[in-house]
Amino acid sequence: MKPSTQWCKLYSIESKYSFTLQKSTLAKQVPYFLAGLIFIVLIIILANFGLHLSYQTIFVCSAITALCTFTLARFSTLNTFAITAFVISDDGIITLAADKKYLLTKGCLVYSFGCALSLTEITPQVLNKRKQNKRLNRFIFKDELKEKDYRRLCRIVLRRNSLKER
Repeated sequence: MKPSTQWCKLYSIESKYSFTLQKSTLAKQVPYFLAGLIFIVLIIILANFGLHLSYQTIFVCSAITALCTFTLARFSTLNTFAITAFVISDDGIITLAADKKYLLTKGCLVYSFGCALSLTEITPQVLNKRKQNKRLNRFIFKDELKEKDYRRLCRIVLRRNSLKER
């Protein structure tokens, strides 16, 4: 015996989670970590080429590292995709405050210190098919969200990535 009404999403309940981002302390430390890494790599390269590591050589490496640190710290404060709050569903659809909807793409990655999100804007069907959807990239550091919210975001990203591989 068949049921008279077909199953549809009308009766399903979709989980949606609201996230609020806070200032990150990890984001401020990343330029200094990268600068230290650049300094170490410069010293190792110079030592492997058989150059004598004099005080002048180390001073030049320090000056290059300081310049890199200043540049990285300057550009890390610029945030082209500044969001403070968003709502995400289990399907990977993100709704921003301005009612713009984005979809998580397969370029999203989860790291131990943060989550890299690659988003594509969801737009209604337009007459001009050649128009590309707007793509956005945003890195969310672990300390920008509450621990529970960060784990929830990572689960959604990992679930979306595993669905796309099948």
